[in-house]
Amino acid sequence: MNQEDLLFHKANVHSQNGEDGIVAAIFSRIGVESRICLEVGAWDGMHLSNCRKLILNGWQAVLIEGEPNRFNDLVLNYRDNPLVVCVNRFIDDGVNRLDHILKEQGIPSLDFLSIDIDGLDYEILETLDTRPRVICIEVIVGNDPRLSTRTPRDTAKNMVGQSLHMFVQLAEQKGYGLVCYTFNAFFVRHDIIKEFALPVLSAEEAYVRCLEHADSSTREWLYLYNLGLAPGFCHKFNNPYLTRTALGITACRARQLLWRVRYRGLVQSLKKRFVVH
Repeated sequence: MNQEDLLFHKANVHSQNGEDGIVAAIFSRIGVESRICLEVGAWDGMHLSNCRKLILNGWQAVLIEGEPNRFNDLVLNYRDNPLVVCVNRFIDDGVNRLDHILKEQGIPSLDFLSIDIDGLDYEILETLDTRPRVICIEVIVGNDPRLSTRTPRDTAKNMVGQSLHMFVQLAEQKGYGLVCYTFNAFFVRHDIIKEFALPVLSAEEAYVRCLEHADSSTREWLYLYNLGLAPGFCHKFNNPYLTRTALGITACRARQLLWRVRYRGLVQSLKKRFVVH
């Protein structure tokens, strides 16, 4: 096992793409200080959470969720945990800035920050002045990791976001280096990278490594996702890293996948046509 490649430490307890294992691996290397984490887009604080495992290990947490029903579930799940503060806000670049919320809660420093809001994650990082030791932030996998132009906000907010290159460039300006990518990018502060000799990756290198670790079902989903054909997603990314050949999918298998999509669309169309009003 290559211990330098954090993707070998992928493991899920509550996370979606192995983030629980990667968080554990990073902090086993750099140690902990404040034992405080913050999650933006916390949902109910359990579903696909990057902070839940830390909370169960005794960390203090600030969990932010803007959607009212999810927030109600969040409060219910943590009503008996005095170390967890639940905040019902949508983060913006004004009074609801992340830094302002931290100040309101009297949080001086963070060991870990997780951001996952399905589109405008870059905008939150852009306004961030607080300097967590480690940041985990969603970077939409559909974008070519080399893209150096900013996607318009009205497009980005619809689960399109910005490229990994754009995130890496912004993170570098804020004093962070990229150490891993799982569909979420992991950034560590430069001073910590230097102190613990952590390997830093380019956007393209991290992206390619992530695809190399993807199993066949994930690769097939990415192929359809790139074409705007994955269930629940319609944006066409036209990412050369996510073509059939780049993902190692045979022509025969690709035809099967496309046939399934067309069949599903036909069934849905017939259901709508014959629905009884």
